[in-house]
Amino acid sequence: MRKRTLWPMLWIGLTACPAAHVAEATGSNDDSSPETDLLDTSFTVETDLPPDTDLLDTDLPPDTDLLDTDLPPDTDLPPDTDLLDTDPVDTDPPVDSDLDGIDDDTELLQGTDPFDADTDYDFLSDGDEALWGTLPLDRDTDNDGLLDGLEVHGEADYDYLAAGCSPLHRDVLVEVDYMVDGTETVLLSSAVRTKLVAYYASLPIQNPDGVDGIHLVLELGVELPPTETCYDDNDDASGSVANNPFTHPARSFHKLSACIGAIRGNGPIGGQRFKIRAPAPDNDPSNDATETKQFNWYYLFLHELGHNLGLHHGGNVELNHKINYPSVMNYRYDRTLDNSPETLQGTKVGYSAGTLAAWPLDGCNLNEETQFSGLTYQDIRFMKFGGAELALDIEPQGIRVDFNRDGDYLDTAVTAKISEADAADCKTSRDVNDFAVIAAGMSEPFEAYWP
Repeated sequence: MRKRTLWPMLWIGLTACPAAHVAEATGSNDDSSPETDLLDTSFTVETDLPPDTDLLDTDLPPDTDLLDTDLPPDTDLPPDTDLLDTDPVDTDPPVDSDLDGIDDDTELLQGTDPFDADTDYDFLSDGDEALWGTLPLDRDTDNDGLLDGLEVHGEADYDYLAAGCSPLHRDVLVEVDYMVDGTETVLLSSAVRTKLVAYYASLPIQNPDGVDGIHLVLELGVELPPTETCYDDNDDASGSVANNPFTHPARSFHKLSACIGAIRGNGPIGGQRFKIRAPAPDNDPSNDATETKQFNWYYLFLHELGHNLGLHHGGNVELNHKINYPSVMNYRYDRTLDNSPETLQGTKVGYSAGTLAAWPLDGCNLNEETQFSGLTYQDIRFMKFGGAELALDIEPQGIRVDFNRDGDYLDTAVTAKISEADAADCKTSRDVNDFAVIAAGMSEPFEAYWP
């Protein structure tokens, strides 16, 4: 860097003389000389600087940085050292007060209790909830009534994971008690069990794991005593009998009692127990797919377990025989739907998807031409097979309906019988999305067992 100091290098000679001395110095005393100016104050500056020197020139060599603090290349500093970084180094490990594998700061951020390893009391620690992908603030992540921790860790007398259960997928567990009467045995056949498992797995009910459906587990119970009727008005509100206790965990299982006899069924809404009574099938498994007696156990199971899962005969109301509610819960369509056979092979009976929910029927104000505008013939054709009393005459391949059965499809403000209620009652009949009812109510029977 070139240093320049101005004052030592500058020598200035300046002398103020009387006018006479000036004249003398110039060899003339003529005051009027045009070349003499007594007020002339010009002076000569003598410097030691070379020509063309700019005393204010402060230019520095290119790339000169007066604030340059770069260290020479041989300075030994660790990589990534910030010379201006004055923050202290934090070497303390994160604190996990409840030892659940999640530090306190993280628990506070996610809303869990840093001083309780199991914030939601579902028998699954907050740390394990993170590993399984369950919700640490929801005891039952999949809303099936089974606590997350039970499904993961199991109980002393039941291994839920081994049974295929998951805290991220809805499970329904049923203990099946059976009856033996001489040579006849009522025990759900392999064909019926397979059909039931496949049907529940196909339901459009969403789960946290992203796979729709309900995982149905059927476990063998005990042989029922001959005195069991499987339909006793003296049963308590839950449909239980004193001599028929659970053999699997009661806080997780439904219990089916299957008896031999005339067709009957019983399943309290939101209960755990349900009962079926029907004739015993034959002992030939080769015809199970087409044997009506096998089908009886299938549709009765769907209907009575449906009650336990929250469904009424009218879906979400207790109004039976609704002409526009195509559900196995409806006596009008529990055995056959859209003229389907009463066999495992080919049956269409099941829970309703609520397709017609936006087209309710007012029994005292029916419009034959426009009642089902916006639907298709395929959507409503099942009502042609509603039974002798309620079967409707539907325009071929159309949507006009002869509600009053007078031979045309033109009437308005028609009064007609459309459910078990009398026409004069003017009841409104509406289709129901059974799947939504099941999803919302299936946990109810077991919540009483939760801590």
